[in-house]
Amino acid sequence: MVMIKDDHHFFSSDSLFIAIVSLASLLVITILNVKEKRHENRR
Repeated sequence: MVMIKDDHHFFSSDSLFIAIVSLASLLVITILNVKEKRHENRR
């Protein structure tokens, strides 16, 4: 984990971590959907 110096000024590392994880999962889901659509188009 990367530590942010002004962590407590900002938000807690937990909420930041949760935000990053949710964004990452959204990205993964969209990428998978795009790949599936491309496979369907080839057929």
